[in-house]
Amino acid sequence: MKVTFHRLREVLNYDPDTGIFRWLICAGSSSAGRVAGGRTLDGYNQIRIDGVMHRSNLLAWMYMTGEWPSEFVDHENRIKHDDRWKNLRLATRSQNAMNRESQSNNTSGAKGVNVVNKKSKPFRCRIKADGKHIHLGYFATLEEAEKVYIEASKRYFGKFSCASL
Repeated sequence: MKVTFHRLREVLNYDPDTGIFRWLICAGSSSAGRVAGGRTLDGYNQIRIDGVMHRSNLLAWMYMTGEWPSEFVDHENRIKHDDRWKNLRLATRSQNAMNRESQSNNTSGAKGVNVVNKKSKPFRCRIKADGKHIHLGYFATLEEAEKVYIEASKRYFGKFSCASL
């Protein structure tokens, strides 16, 4: 069950400049004033309130707006544990996916570019937008393909683009 705004403000204090939550009460082994929560294996901060785990970026959103987020709360700088207010923004599932690094199974090391079995133009560039893969071309160099991806990312994803040279 999600924590209520009233209960959140009753048990925790949030500093929007640092993104840190501190206990206002004694909770389990933590005393009032101590930093609340810990980091998950995938890099997010989480806090247990009344026996229920909550991601702290969601708690920060509720703390600042008074409402549970209606969508994803995206970390603009892609640092999952950076819960400073200026780093958080609402995003759709699609926008949240746009703002991520290259996947670990990427064959070229550049987002949107993979190595294919072609002698003259071994780098294929494509982007996924609006649920569809869009082929951007084959390129002789990784640099050419990466540049095309970055331009397409900015065009399709706008402020959610995380591509840059």
